[in-house]
Amino acid sequence: MTNNLNKAILFCVCAAIAACKTLAPSQVDYYGANNTRAEVSFESYFIFKAGEDFKGPAADVLKAPYREVLDRELNEYLDYLTGIFLNYGPFADYPGSLYGKPTIKLLSASFLSEEKHLIKVNYSYLDHASFTKNLVPDSSRTYPIVLPARLDQVYEKNLSPEGHETCSMEESGKFRFWYYWNPEKEGCRLKPDDLITINAKFSPLPSTSLTYPDYETLLGDNGNGRDLEIVWVIGPEAYIKENDNGVWQYNAALKLFGQNPEFSLEKKDEGHAIFRSKRDNFDVMLKIYLMNYFGDKEFYNVVSSALQHADIFIFHGHSNYGNLLNPEALKFNSETVSQGKAQIFYFGGCRTFRYYNAKFFEIKPKNLDIITTTAPSYFWTFAQVGETLITEILNSSYPPWQSVINAMHERERKIVEYSGPRFISSIAVNGDEDNPTVPFLKP
Repeated sequence: MTNNLNKAILFCVCAAIAACKTLAPSQVDYYGANNTRAEVSFESYFIFKAGEDFKGPAADVLKAPYREVLDRELNEYLDYLTGIFLNYGPFADYPGSLYGKPTIKLLSASFLSEEKHLIKVNYSYLDHASFTKNLVPDSSRTYPIVLPARLDQVYEKNLSPEGHETCSMEESGKFRFWYYWNPEKEGCRLKPDDLITINAKFSPLPSTSLTYPDYETLLGDNGNGRDLEIVWVIGPEAYIKENDNGVWQYNAALKLFGQNPEFSLEKKDEGHAIFRSKRDNFDVMLKIYLMNYFGDKEFYNVVSSALQHADIFIFHGHSNYGNLLNPEALKFNSETVSQGKAQIFYFGGCRTFRYYNAKFFEIKPKNLDIITTTAPSYFWTFAQVGETLITEILNSSYPPWQSVINAMHERERKIVEYSGPRFISSIAVNGDEDNPTVPFLKP
């Protein structure tokens, strides 16, 4: 992944959203199975309630010291796009995920009510997102999106007399309401004046067509001697107990590699197993963990070490709204990361496209490929999809990323459709624009 990621996020500085440019061909750094990225752009406004000490003029909220408060509130406000792209209108059938690092330009500010300190702030918005190809197949489309008119009132106004949320897909509490937000849910108590409807433009962006994992580096001396080190951490759906989906997937992963004749079990403790595989020019060390996420110091120790040293790191579990795998908490920073080491990270939780791409690429912009999801993930697929990634990378034909992602997608699809729910494709690789484009020739 090169520094052009940041350029792709910052697209340009312009007076209006229509003047911005789309991604240049050299900034193509994504491939999803049946997914595509789209540029999302719109202009709108939100209503900001300034403090009682604010005397104006209204445009002063766009400057220090008020700007910091305004920016923070606007970011919280735009979190409601997450719920829209998961639950609302056409996105309910074709959910997607924003990249989560938009270019926002504040255009103007004017008083709606000077007495009540209400200020209308006009802004332009630009980000990219990932959706299934059904939503943005081959040309630009316009879709309506709905945001609250007042961030400071929306939660209380949505509550029923009994205190239940009426405009969310499930009871979530005030601080997670944005994730489950759906103003068209039957029984939603919000009135038209409580909402702002925006016509947003969705323009498809190109994907990579033939890129390869950096096999030569991964399978060579990549910092671990002969070992290709793979660390796979699986977390519980609720608690580590016998009938938990995460526990089942951990046991299923052990069974899959225990039955694989190319692997041998070297060590097995409670919640931890090590498998080995000897190849002609390298060896594989596969460590699989079953770990609690929260309040478990060992979880952070294992993940921190894997992010720094493993060739391939796989995480399967909850995303916790993007808060779980925090680079700072995991000591993944410019001082600890090896910029020259080729690595693959697979974040297999819900909507990891938004949560983790930008955070990790900012720290390690090159020699890193990140596999993410753009929609809710399926716990009961973790073992087989994770195994597919590992066996594809170890395949002696050294397939391109597009084949690897398609294989993971197909494995997931078969499991989900067999289980009953409607399948929504979501797996994609990010950051492959600087990868090899010719097959790896085994030495």
